[in-house]
Amino acid sequence: MCEHSESLLHSEGHEHCCSHDHGHVHEGEKELLGIHISYHGEAVIFSAVREFPILYEKVQTAVKKALKELAVWVDKNGWLAGHIKGYVTDEPRSAMVSAVGNECSVIESIHPVVKLELACIVLFADERKMCEKINQILKDIERV
Repeated sequence: MCEHSESLLHSEGHEHCCSHDHGHVHEGEKELLGIHISYHGEAVIFSAVREFPILYEKVQTAVKKALKELAVWVDKNGWLAGHIKGYVTDEPRSAMVSAVGNECSVIESIHPVVKLELACIVLFADERKMCEKINQILKDIERV
């Protein structure tokens, strides 16, 4: 089971995480405007992962506002939201540890990056309209 994200069972009989790097696309799945799309019956599953060089609190506030607006927008279009979720994580620190002979060095870096894993399950959705809206929301969060 995937940590912090939905596990999806595909027709091939294996699981996938919404946060999985979709460098490849399985049969019955596709990418549109940088949004991964897969299917489960009438439900269309939209997922995306983005990183923002913005403070965690600002991203979290922007995501809360954006997902609330997205839920209202989905309803106004006459679709049914199974769920609309965003997982926001703060990953500012990293370290490179290297050893040569008896010496060991650590070089730490701080790269303030806040990661958003977005997963939306919407029934009867127009894929293009939904991807355009998600793409617009992600751009709005980037400008916070």
